[in-house]
Amino acid sequence: TVTARFVIMATGPLSAALTPPFPGLESFAGTVYHTAHWPHEPVDFTGRRVAVIGTGSSGIQSIPIIAEQAEHLYVFQRTPN
Repeated sequence: TVTARFVIMATGPLSAALTPPFPGLESFAGTVYHTAHWPHEPVDFTGRRVAVIGTGSSGIQSIPIIAEQAEHLYVFQRTPN
């Protein structure tokens, strides 16, 4: 049992997905996924070069799964922690 004065939902379902306006994103020929809108069917990254932008909880959870398949995985984070 936990007793607390406040409960803070920090799981993400109440927030809106944000895709920053990266220069060149509109002309990017590859596929773009956002973890907030992840498809229900499996995604195959076999032999692909994949970039994960952001190391929030969703990014960190997806990195090991993507790394098992991707030929190269690049992870970008704002500040090293």
